[in-house]
Formats: sequence, structure tokens, C-alpha cells
Amino acid sequence: MLDSRLTAARLGRSSIWSLLDTGAAQLLNLLVFLVLAHFLAPSAFGLLAAALLANELFRTIAVEPILTAVTTRARPDHDDYTACFLLIAGVSLLGFALIFFAAGPVEALSGIDGLGATVQATAFLILTASFARTHEVWLIRQHRFDTLAMRSILSILLGGAVGIVLAIHGFGIWSLIAQQLVRSISALAFLWIAARWMPGWRAGREKFVSILRYARHVSATGIANFANQQSDVFFAITYLGAGPTGLYNGAKRLTSATNQILARSLNRVALPAFAELKADRSRLRYGFLNAVSLTSLATAPIFAGIALLSEDIVAVALGDDWTATAPLLAILCLPAFLATIGQYNHSIVLALDKPHWQTILTAIYGAANILLFLIVARYGIVALATAFAFRALTLFPLSFGAALYLTDIRWRRYLARIGPPLLASGIMVVMLIPLHTALESYAPVTRLFALPLAGAPIYLVSLLVFDRDRLFAAAHIAAKTIGKDFTVKGRS
Repeated sequence: MLDSRLTAARLGRSSIWSLLDTGAAQLLNLLVFLVLAHFLAPSAFGLLAAALLANELFRTIAVEPILTAVTTRARPDHDDYTACFLLIAGVSLLGFALIFFAAGPVEALSGIDGLGATVQATAFLILTASFARTHEVWLIRQHRFDTLAMRSILSILLGGAVGIVLAIHGFGIWSLIAQQLVRSISALAFLWIAARWMPGWRAGREKFVSILRYARHVSATGIANFANQQSDVFFAITYLGAGPTGLYNGAKRLTSATNQILARSLNRVALPAFAELKADRSRLRYGFLNAVSLTSLATAPIFAGIALLSEDIVAVALGDDWTATAPLLAILCLPAFLATIGQYNHSIVLALDKPHWQTILTAIYGAANILLFLIVARYGIVALATAFAFRALTLFPLSFGAALYLTDIRWRRYLARIGPPLLASGIMVVMLIPLHTALESYAPVTRLFALPLAGAPIYLVSLLVFDRDRLFAAAHIAAKTIGKDFTVKGRS
């Protein structure tokens, strides 16, 4: 566990292992999805996405709030983790029973054939995932990201292999269900074997009370966050059916995987680090601005490139059955980029013990999404994606405004960190459009190879013009991360 003399190199090495855990996991998940997409219809993926909505709702309102209450503590002890595990075990058993027995009525109300059986099968994921989460948080706080990386890689490979074999032999939706179950069960077994920590059978009453007191705010946030992140899938399945939902969810999976690979792994390190540095606002500001700056430097050009090459990416990676996914992928790149830098706003709010602020923010986001989707969902998946991107862009200032207020950072300083990468990415796209047009007669794979090679130097040269110091600072931090320890200087 990090002490008060937190070193950048140690945090950096944790970030590398976290990147391998989350990044490699998402990359493998993406590869498995791309293979399965060539054997299964989009409607199978839409049906699975609809069935997993109940699991996601339960996770966000019951499991994650309890885990967050422990993660944000500066020095959680054995009783904290034990109370966390016992609370999650209790609510998970209840959640499993509710979802399993509600599957039949859900199918009857939706009118979607096969949804009930899919909901019942995926309900078991609640138990396997929930019983592993406390061990995962314990390993995160011990900076054991190497163990977590091995867990992710092995379980995804095993689950993916089972799912692909079943899909090849014509098992349809059940190949996706088997993939999810095998992956979750193997991950649970690995964590319980690898982690040195084991839960006790009791903890002090004050531990349960303090966790629940904090978790209630995060739980309310979870409800709003579910409406914010998953209501588009709900409205797609309700108004448009399993096929269009599968196409829409395919675009979300591509952008979400890119987000996870590039940025969210760093936030797994940032949240506990922010919690430990909250007494030193100078160092906290430094860490926050650096995280935003480095993330935007990496993600802005990638999402801009994905938007430009969306048709080629879908043609090569998914095939002709998924052509309608291309415009959705281009549109959803905007909210995906905002999510990569916005995650740090959320971490600051939680680390500085303002979970009710995040509740208010996500409630606003969720209400805006529901209102927009009620209006536009009936007009198709392109309208749905456009509404999602519009909401993300117009309300994003609320998120970073809250983080800047808590850290006492001027908004001009924040915008100075994300402005140059956005400007350089825009220049890159504009300069690549003529090349993309010139290569239209070539195969999509040719454009996927040629345009990134041409775009990278354009982006780097543009950054050298607009923000040379930040580019050199990013290279310096990356080099030091791999080298010897050095102490973070408390600059604001």
C-alpha cells in the first residue's frame, strides 16, 4: 500500500499492470466479439445485451456502491473488507433470486422470444461476479495488478474459446451465454486461489454502518448512472427490437473497448491514489491535471481516427451484416472520448467525499437521456446515437466544473490541457480526408493501414506547434515510469 510519500514510478508501474489487466482484457474481449460476430447474427448480441440490463442495474445500485465505500478509504483494514464481502454476498443472493424468478414476466411484457431463458441463465453471473469483487478491490489496494492481469487474460481466453467453439457448431445465443459464464466462474476461482486475503465471518457493527452510510449516496448515483449509460439499450430493445439493438450495441462495444484499453485502467489506479492524496491538495491537483492531460493526448487522435475510418473498420472487423453499425461508431466516438477524460472528474468527487454531488450530476445526465430517447428512439438507431452524443457534449461542463471547484483549479488551466490534443486531432482528420478519398477504390484494409501511418506524424507535428512542453512532459513521464523511482513534485 502506498504511504504518504507516494512515488510516481510506483504509481506508474501500477498503471502499466492496470493497463495490461484492463487493456489486454478489453482487447481480448474485443477480439472474441469480432470472431463471434462472424458466426452469430446481430440479434443474438441484442438479446444478450437486453438480458444483461438487469445484471447491470443490480451491479450499479447494490454491489459497486459497497465496493466504492471501501475503495475510497485511505487505509481500509481487514474488517472493512470482511464487512464489504458479507454485505455483497447478502445482496447478491437476493438479487439473483429476484432476477431469476422475474425472467418469465419480463419476457411476457417485452414480447421478445427467448429473453426469459437468457435472463435466467445470465442471472448466475451476479453470484460469480459479486463473490469475486471484494478480492479484486483488495488486490487493487495492494497494487497487485499483475495478479489481476493474469486473472483477466486466462478467464477471457477460456470463456472465449468455449463461446467460439459453440458458435461454430450453431448454438446461437447459448454460445454467448456460455462464454460469459465460463469466463466469470474461472475468474472467481483464480482470484480466490491467488489472493492472500480471505474474508472473516464477522466484523464490527460500525463497519457495516459506515459502509452503508457512504454507499447509499453512491447507490442513488448508480440508479442515475444506469439511466445515463444503459437507457439507450433499453429504448433500443423496446422500440426497435433485438436486431437493431445488436447493431447499436456493437458500436458501443467497439468504443467502450477502446475506452477501457486506453484510459479506464489508469483510473483504477487514480481513484485510490486520489483518496490517499486528498489531504495534500497541491499534489492532488498535479495528479489530476496530469491524468487528464496524458489521457487526452492519447485518446483524442485515436477516437478522431476511428470516426474517420468507421466504415472501413466495420467492413474489415465485423463484415457485411454489420454495415449499419458504421455511422453509429462514428457518432459514438465523441461521448467515448469525453468519458475517457471525464472519469477523473468522477474520481475526484468520490475521493473528496462528495458522493452526493455525483448523485446529482448523474441524475441530471440520466433524466436528460431518458427524455431525449423517449423522443428520438422510434426514429432509429442513428437518431438514438446522435441524442446520446448530444447529451454527453452539452452536459460535460457540469462534470469537470464540479472537479475544478473541489480542487481549486481554474477552468482555463483545465482547458489548456485538453485543447491542444483536440486541435491537433482536428487538423489530422482534415488533412487525411483527401487521402481517404483518393484511396476509395482500394480495399478497406489498405485505408486502415495507410491513414494511421500518415496521421500519426501529422498529429505529433501539430502538437509540437501547439503544446510542445506537454508532449515532452508526457514522454518524460512515460520514460520515468519504466525507470527508477522518483518523487512526484507537488506542483499545482
